[in-house]
Amino acid sequence: MISGKVAQFIERENLFSLKDKVLVALSGGADSVALLRLLITMGYSCEAAHCNFHLRGEESDRDEAFVRDFCSALNVSLFVQHFDTAKVANEQHISIEMAARDLRYAWFEELRRERQAAVIAVAHHKDDSVETFLLNLLRGTGINGLLGIRPVNGFVVRPLLCVSRAEILAYLEKIGQTFVTDSTNLQDEYTRNQIRLNLLPLMQRINPSVQDTIINTTLYLHEVYAVYKKGVADGVERVRTSRGLLIDALLQEPAPEALLHEVLYPLGFNASQVKDVFYALRSQSGKQFASKEWRVIKDRNELLIEKIQVVEDTNEIPHFHYTMEEMEISGQFIVPKDKCVACLDAAKIDGELNFRRWRHEIRTPLNALSGFSTILTDESIDTETRKQCNDIILQNSDLLLKLIDDVVDISSLDTGKMHFHFAVCDAVGICHAIIDTVNKIKQTNATLVFETSLKQLDLYTDGARLQQLLFNLLINATKFTPDGEIRLSLELQSPKTALFSVTDTGCGISPEKRNNIFNRFEKLDENVQGSGLGLSISQLIVERFGGKIWIDPDYKDGARFLFTHPLNRKRRKEAVK
Repeated sequence: MISGKVAQFIERENLFSLKDKVLVALSGGADSVALLRLLITMGYSCEAAHCNFHLRGEESDRDEAFVRDFCSALNVSLFVQHFDTAKVANEQHISIEMAARDLRYAWFEELRRERQAAVIAVAHHKDDSVETFLLNLLRGTGINGLLGIRPVNGFVVRPLLCVSRAEILAYLEKIGQTFVTDSTNLQDEYTRNQIRLNLLPLMQRINPSVQDTIINTTLYLHEVYAVYKKGVADGVERVRTSRGLLIDALLQEPAPEALLHEVLYPLGFNASQVKDVFYALRSQSGKQFASKEWRVIKDRNELLIEKIQVVEDTNEIPHFHYTMEEMEISGQFIVPKDKCVACLDAAKIDGELNFRRWRHEIRTPLNALSGFSTILTDESIDTETRKQCNDIILQNSDLLLKLIDDVVDISSLDTGKMHFHFAVCDAVGICHAIIDTVNKIKQTNATLVFETSLKQLDLYTDGARLQQLLFNLLINATKFTPDGEIRLSLELQSPKTALFSVTDTGCGISPEKRNNIFNRFEKLDENVQGSGLGLSISQLIVERFGGKIWIDPDYKDGARFLFTHPLNRKRRKEAVK
């Protein structure tokens, strides 16, 4: 009997007692409805909490109405909270699913304290734990990600982890209890649903008891993890300093890369970044790596770890007065060295001048070039430090050169001086080539794929500029997609037009940023390296091709850029200028 299994599980895992008040997370679906019915039947004191995320239109309101009637019939106190989930996801640059999860658990905890409940009971069951195991395995994970779902996480408890979805449905059918169904759970839309609807049934054909096998594996790994955690804690103590980690001591550990992962992953560094840091341990000093809030610097003998100090960057210009004077110049003209005087070509000035502060994209590498070049002139500097300064100068020279290249490109496009060499090219072949190129240099765990139903597509285009355009969009996606997938697609929008798209599963773009994303020097994240000109250049190239570029406003699981390209643009003079 399911109630007996659940009662034994609650007692064995010490989830709560009959004296405790239990706050049940109630969606109205089969699992949460069964959880509340079981706990009430077993004599526990329960209250219910329901979230309306307003993501499924009438379905969301239907669920709330069902839950209200259900709790009223059971004489159970119900609390309902409404969320504008899509708005929160856009504002925080996270997925809809992540936003909903954060909102619900934050409110559950607030309500638990207010109602003085001992725990929050959620309805995850055995199938959910198996799906979590497989999901983490597919994405790539450490031992912690292979533990499945745990019975206790702070004040959140999961009494149904001992039973399967099939057992829950059988129980509800036996007692004649209705429930509501989330239509999105029946769609092959999200990765977890793909596992539930496609992968697990396939695995069950190979091994009918595969779920029990995976659960037993996670239970064994729980024991292994306890030993692993102790080993990691001891290892960190051996290598830690007040400023970071001792490199020599770290490299002498039995599994130095795993130990480094356990230190840096909680600080926001993804697996790819941790691997880069590990490889840098044996290289020259001066290399830096950054997550959203932390910075790692490779020093001589230490790996320095420090919190990034966020300095507000403002574009406001201090009040000043300027005058303009137009003058004829001769070949003997000498540009004045006064820093308050600027000499400009009058023939190229049209209208008023606009002033703005130097962008940090220019200021940072210039400061580095100036500062470290000055250090190199100090004869007392030792060889190792001199080498570190030289490496930093070279790195910042590359950043500045890339920025200058982008500025030159955008200026050439503005003035019509960028040369386009149009010819018939195979767009499918170009897409395959650019995916191979980006795969070799990407600094992300995300998978890059190209999909098309076309074997070949002849475009009258500039092949080099089309590659530049695709490269800009794909590299932009890699900066904001540490894991998941980046997909380049090519199809025919119409008999005369090709449609390209670059879709990622990253942080997405808020509506506020979306309106300005193609503006010059506009960046989603000021901490992410780049000139802020790549998308502006992309837009200008698309327009020269005779197409349009935009962001898909309906795609919510990341960002999707789309652009069109005519198949046979008229071969006009200006097109090949």
